[in-house]
Amino acid sequence: MKVLVTGAGGFVGNNVVRVLLKDGYSVRAMVYQAPNALEGLDIEVVKGDILNPDSVKAALQGMDAVVHTAGRISIDGDPDGMVMKTNVDGVRHMVEASLEIGIKRFVHFSSIQAFEDDGRSVLNEKSPPTGKNSFKYDLSKLGGELEVKKGVANGLSAIILNPPAIYGPYDFEPSLTGQMLLDFYYQKIPMLTPGGFNFTDVRDIAQAAVNGLTMGRSGENYILGNRWISVGEMARLTEQVTGVPSPKRTSPLFLAYIGLPFIKLSSKLSGKPPVYTKQSLDTLKLGKQIDDSKAVTEIGLQKRDALETIRDAYAWFGEVGMLS
Repeated sequence: MKVLVTGAGGFVGNNVVRVLLKDGYSVRAMVYQAPNALEGLDIEVVKGDILNPDSVKAALQGMDAVVHTAGRISIDGDPDGMVMKTNVDGVRHMVEASLEIGIKRFVHFSSIQAFEDDGRSVLNEKSPPTGKNSFKYDLSKLGGELEVKKGVANGLSAIILNPPAIYGPYDFEPSLTGQMLLDFYYQKIPMLTPGGFNFTDVRDIAQAAVNGLTMGRSGENYILGNRWISVGEMARLTEQVTGVPSPKRTSPLFLAYIGLPFIKLSSKLSGKPPVYTKQSLDTLKLGKQIDDSKAVTEIGLQKRDALETIRDAYAWFGEVGMLS
């Protein structure tokens, strides 16, 4: 089977490519710009833009299946409109071209954020969609799902994957969670905050996606959870792996909210992304109860221990020179 992976140079994408190769698939990697994440891999690399329908059709020619990982992550709204464009319009272009060309299977990466989470109820695939007043990123992921479901209604065989926070090796950029691990290592986090999130190893997510090429029911969502880890526990685990002392004090969450204007001003002056936003703080209060049994049963989701993931992430950071 010949598989196109969009966003193949990204954190999830390059891990999907590695699993596809391990499992014997032929891979074409669609990238927006040449990434170093794919160097040395036996794949075909093509440049493309999911916002350009002609580019999408060219990349799909001769393919049997698609794993669509390309998307835009944001914890700070959608100031230039590119979050909605990428995560909704880009998906529509991929779906329409896949139907036109006759793609046999479409595996789409959405997010746990596409579901409504009140922080109290158990979240599963039957939970209601995120509300109209939600953050732009959450709404964009829901909008992308609706485009996939339109495709399914028109005959496309597709499944939708909903991962929570993702961490692990081959995190070249690094991701938000990867940067958190690096910040713990370099002691750039002076105080902890209450709350946490559900974290899943990127390799387990990638394997579930590849399994989804031949497993799972078309039109269905699959939550790729693992377990909820508090910020404090994450700090302790990183200290256990690295030996670098973690912060011992925890700041009340309301103080972090009070500091938002100062964080925003600092970001504007420095030109760097904000350390945290209202969106990221709100997220820390969610994800405590996630039922991922459907993905375990139907697409073979595996769930590694957090200590193994953190150990492997730091080992990889060390191999590529991110740790001094």
